Amino acid sequence: MKRLLIIVLLVTLTGCHAPSSGNYALVTGDYPQAEKTFKQVLRDDPGNFIIRGKLAATYVHMGRYDEALNQCRKALQDKPGYPSATLYMGLALIGKSQWEKGFDVLKSYNYPARFRQNQYVIRKAEELSTEHGLRTEEIILRMEKAVRRGEKIWIDHKRRAGD
Repeated sequence: MKRLLIIVLLVTLTGCHAPSSGNYALVTGDYPQAEKTFKQVLRDDPGNFIIRGKLAATYVHMGRYDEALNQCRKALQDKPGYPSATLYMGLALIGKSQWEKGFDVLKSYNYPARFRQNQYVIRKAEELSTEHGLRTEEIILRMEKAVRRGEKIWIDHKRRAGD
């Protein structure tokens, strides 16, 4: 509930322009609306690798793995090494039953200057790659949780360091 309240507040404060409403749709599970919004933004700004990453996430959650891979490739072309594109490319490959290749991509996750976040995400990918019988949806949820957990660790570290 607290998370939803924060999201609503952020969307309200930002005036609910297209990327914000797309983000809101994505986090609340309204994937068709997220897709529509992100595609609209990309029509005006086709080189926006951040929005491409969000569209890839949307497609992964919709089970549209080929379209997710396409968006990831375009995002990585515009911004090589973009962590979100790496994450969703790995998850899309897993969704297409290319488990080994997908986990290899996830293990290559690299967010510059966020060493602890990288470690957390890579460890989770290594752990999940050895668990058999997991559904794709479960892997997606666990990897996204690992990213959020790694981000929280990074933020806490920055806060303690006074940055």
